[in-house]
Amino acid sequence: MATLRHQVFRIGPKFMEITKELIVEKIREIAKETGKSFLSRRTFLSESGISQRNVLKYFNSWNEAIASAGLETKDFDKSYEKEELFENLKQVFEAVDGTCSTIKFDKISKISHYPYRKHFDSWRNALVNFKKWLEDKNYDYPWMAELPDESTGDAALEEVSASVSDEADFKRQWNSTTGNKYGSFLNFRGLQHAPINEQGVVFLFGMVCLDLGFIVEAVRSSFPDCEAKRRIDSKKDHWEKVRIEFEYRSSNFRDHGHNPAKCDLIVCWEHDWKECSLEVLELKGVLSELKS
Repeated sequence: MATLRHQVFRIGPKFMEITKELIVEKIREIAKETGKSFLSRRTFLSESGISQRNVLKYFNSWNEAIASAGLETKDFDKSYEKEELFENLKQVFEAVDGTCSTIKFDKISKISHYPYRKHFDSWRNALVNFKKWLEDKNYDYPWMAELPDESTGDAALEEVSASVSDEADFKRQWNSTTGNKYGSFLNFRGLQHAPINEQGVVFLFGMVCLDLGFIVEAVRSSFPDCEAKRRIDSKKDHWEKVRIEFEYRSSNFRDHGHNPAKCDLIVCWEHDWKECSLEVLELKGVLSELKS
């Protein structure tokens, strides 16, 4: 396959070049099969066998891709004014009598939590700025004490900890006294905390690989870390070999000096390497779909 000039994938007995038109056609086809007006990127990649890298070759975002196919889009890429974001936060929190997790927020709000993360870098930072906005406006807001500020480490308000409890009270931050460190509360199946290193990523991938359409053949200490197969056609039950490197952050692949030509997929907790030429599976981004 490496000698072919164009990126191709297999449909039935024939190899076809991956074009923009073909991607749009496959989006419509899979959306019709699922009967949904919105098609997630994860579902498309799993069902089509087309890689994320090929999608991004023709589209700047997944929203742009599904919009081209005439499907409903989400507000991941939409820009909002701060005033609009804060007014919306105020309305939602008043409706639920206080702060809530991003999962609950998305079910109620007309604006999802993604534009907040995009604008403020994290959900927590959005709430910090929301608190400042309330104070500047002199609003009589009964749940002010639930909102974090710059001097507190309110990890319970992060997205990955939302499933622990909307009522969890982790307002105080203490100095470390031991060498043991844990990630944010995840409470996902048998894993209590989010990964904070590569070993945590390996363990979590092992927990969800079947959900994501992977079968692991071997895990080793040398590069690349894992040899697996992934389902590229669920109807015909066709699979393909994939070489996987586990990293905590995708940029660690670059920092470790790995050869991209010898790897097909980076599996990480956080994808922070925008210029990455390889396909990346960010586990942090898919867990909310698995929970739901």
